[in-house]
Order: sequence, then C-alpha cells, then structure tokens
Amino acid sequence: MFNFIKTFLYLISSCRIYVGRRPADVQAPAIILFPFLPGQLNCGFAGLMTCRLSKKDADTAADLTINELWKKVKANGAQTVAKTGSVAGYLNGMDTVQAMNAAVLELKREDAQEFIFFHTERKADLINVAGEMKRFLADEEKWLENQTAVTDSVDMEIINSRILLLKDICWMLEKDILANMQKVLMLTGAEKPALVKPDAFRKYRKFNLLLNALDRLEVRGRDSAGIQLVFELKNKEELQDVVRQIRENGLAEEYQQRTKKSDLLNHSIFISNGRTGSPGGVSVAFTFKTFSIVGELGRNVAELR
Repeated sequence: MFNFIKTFLYLISSCRIYVGRRPADVQAPAIILFPFLPGQLNCGFAGLMTCRLSKKDADTAADLTINELWKKVKANGAQTVAKTGSVAGYLNGMDTVQAMNAAVLELKREDAQEFIFFHTERKADLINVAGEMKRFLADEEKWLENQTAVTDSVDMEIINSRILLLKDICWMLEKDILANMQKVLMLTGAEKPALVKPDAFRKYRKFNLLLNALDRLEVRGRDSAGIQLVFELKNKEELQDVVRQIRENGLAEEYQQRTKKSDLLNHSIFISNGRTGSPGGVSVAFTFKTFSIVGELGRNVAELR
C-alpha cells in the first residue's frame, strides 16, 4: 500500500494536468481529465481520465533470458532423471521453467515486440529456440510414455506439471509472439522489417490483434464481420491533392465507383467533409467486408488480410 501511494504521488507531481484536451495534443507526461476524443465513446473511467506517458525507447533483454534459461532446461531432461534417480532437477527445477514463462510473458509487451521485430538476428535466435523446444518436448513425451508404469505417481505429477508449462511456453513463443510478428510484417506490405517505421509497427500490431480477435469470434455472423478504417486529414487541400494523384495514375473511374454513396460494400470509401465552416474535419473511411452463405473458420479473416 505504501509503495502504491508513493508511486501515485510521484505520478501526480511529475505530470501536467489538463482538462478537456486531446491526448495527442499534450506533452507527456500528462493526466487529462475528461479527454476530448472525437469519434470515440468511452465507457466508465476511461471517459473521465486518461494518461499520456513518456515513451521509452523500445528495448528488452527477455529474449536473452529465454536463451540462457533454455540451455539449462534442455541440459536437464530425461537423462538427468535416469542418472540421479530423482525428479527434483528435471528441467533444472520448476523455478527455472517459471522464470522462462515470465520472460516469455515479458515478450508479449508492445515495446518488447517492437524491439525484437526490428532486430532480426535476435528474432532468429528465438525461432531457433522455439524449434528446439518443440523437438525436445516430442522426445520427452515419448520417454514419459515408457515411464508411466515404473515411475511413482508423485514423481509423474512433478514431471507432467513441468512439461505442461514448457508446452505452454513453446506455444506462446511460437504462436503468440513469432507468428504474429510475421502477420504484422505481411500487413505492412514491406519485404523486411527495416522498411517499416516504428510508429507504423505499433498501428499494424493493433490491427493484427483486431483481426485475430475477429478470427476467434464463435458467433453467428462471424463469416461476414468486416472492418472499417477511418483516417482524419489535416485539411481539405490534402484530400484534393490525393484525388489529383489518383487521376494522374488513371484510377479516377475506380475511385468514383468506390466512393459512390450506397450501402457499405467491400472496398467502399466514404468521405465526410465535416461541419460547414469548421477547420479541417475531413475524414476518410475505408470499408473491408466479405461474406459467404456457408462460412468456413478462418476464411473471412484470411480474405480481409
């Protein structure tokens, strides 16, 4: 409780306090009461207060920790139990496996993933660890099947609990972290991470999380759920410049077809000029949606991607 109060008082003393301001327009660190967020309706406390914290440089040592812990884990597999006759040191102990789990959870943070995404050599090391882990687990499970009849039930419970946690770690590393980094890269359209800007990575990562969530919706209409992306332009001159470039590239006919005012269809574009006399206020919405009479799991999001 004392640490919480100390942290809270430090936050209050170091932050500027604003009322009714847009979070993007204030300098961090700041606390904004009744934040002004056009086009967004918040529920509960999020509508009363928000914080804008100073951005730290993306960096992490979690992947290095995973590499070191993995060396200890794989060096203490089935052969350790066979040599010592005890399961106490299996996978170098539960503390080592739990520490590895904590390091993988650290890699789920946005700043940690951003760092790994742009440091391809560190990412390659993690891919190697994930591959080794899958092969190691396959061998350990084969060994465990042969030990069921000759191993004490208490020892079996210890071994199973550690293998189960290691399988969870392998899944998180391979599916939740590494696979999603590849999905983000594909969404950007870039050939390699070096061609992606850090700010763009964070936006595409959130977009990928949205698509993942949509893919897991087990409800009626899942196969026809769409996505709408809305961009706000600085002024009307920006829009005019974009339209000019569209015409110069011979896309005027397609542009007119996609901006035709009708029901929201796949690839349709809706342009709002805002209120008359207001500065700026130009927003552009892109709609992407597919549908199928008989939906297949994964098909909708695959087409949206």
